[in-house]
Amino acid sequence: MAGLDMDSLADLAGVGPEEYVARRRALIEAEICAAAPDRRERLRELQSAIEVMRAKTLDPERILVELLAMLADRVSMLGSAAERLQAAVCMSEQTAASSCSLLRAPRSE
Repeated sequence: MAGLDMDSLADLAGVGPEEYVARRRALIEAEICAAAPDRRERLRELQSAIEVMRAKTLDPERILVELLAMLADRVSMLGSAAERLQAAVCMSEQTAASSCSLLRAPRSE
């Protein structure tokens, strides 16, 4: 994140909460806009879910726990998708190998 200074943001949160919120939103939006166009909607949905969770949870430690749980869910989904992809690749390679062996099999006349 270009232009992100956590100390300045923390100071701003203490003295100018409205400015902090505006700055935070601008930084998040800039990151979303920097993403590939086909990912932006999904990133906005994810950010919206994070904002809802933050609004419901006032305890900063609980927010961290909730964010870590969200991250763990995403990593788990990514792992499952990787496993499915690997299985599909293996299946494809097996099918291709079978087709090749059929093409190479001697023909009986």
